[in-house]
Amino acid sequence: MVDLVVEDGSIVAGANTYVDVPWADAYLAIDPHAGPIWAGFDDERKTMLLAYATRWIDENVIWYGRKVEKDQPLAWPRHGMHDGEYPVASTIIPEALKRAVALAAVFLHQENPTELAEAVGIKRFRNDTIEIEFQDGVTQKATPDWLSRLLRVFGTGPGDRGFKPITRVR
Repeated sequence: MVDLVVEDGSIVAGANTYVDVPWADAYLAIDPHAGPIWAGFDDERKTMLLAYATRWIDENVIWYGRKVEKDQPLAWPRHGMHDGEYPVASTIIPEALKRAVALAAVFLHQENPTELAEAVGIKRFRNDTIEIEFQDGVTQKATPDWLSRLLRVFGTGPGDRGFKPITRVR
């Protein structure tokens, strides 16, 4: 069994998650989609999914700002962060990140992120009259939009680094 060591913003040695099982239980209890799925897991499964979701988010989001300490175990806490309006103290873990970890734990139980990443891609790009052909069977982005929305003020997530509109300049 995985032992959860929760990062609280004080740079906890050996931290492997931003939330514990009781926090995730309380947050997901009111979610009509993720809540029933989460409630069906035992504590061992929940623990593993929270640690995995934390690692997956930390490895896949290009965070703004910088770590407080070079050798801290997780990407947070960070210096130079804003929540869209106000500075975020370098001694806390933002609620949006905690919510993202809890929701990502359920998402990662249901989806294989490696398969999703392979499904989202360009099969061919031709540059003259500009032709882009996407891979067959593409049905969704590598990560859900809700994850990008939760974390957009803190970093750039996978799937957010795609194409930007092309404007012809004469």
